[in-house]
Amino acid sequence: MRYVTIQTSPNLLGLTATLTQTVLRGVQTRGGETELIHLNTLHIQSCVACYNGWKKCQSATMCVLNDDFDALS
Repeated sequence: MRYVTIQTSPNLLGLTATLTQTVLRGVQTRGGETELIHLNTLHIQSCVACYNGWKKCQSATMCVLNDDFDALS
């Protein structure tokens, strides 16, 4: 089974990070596949509501902002 963990703590070496790493090691020990995503290390822009809504993104079938959000899908 594959587990994806999303971490948002700004302290990459703090208690949350330590707990997350411990859990992931436990999953790996039992044969699980893991992936850790640090949202704080990614460049993700806020939605700008193109043309008063979704019109531009909807016609392009993707967000028109050029950031790291697409890598998460």
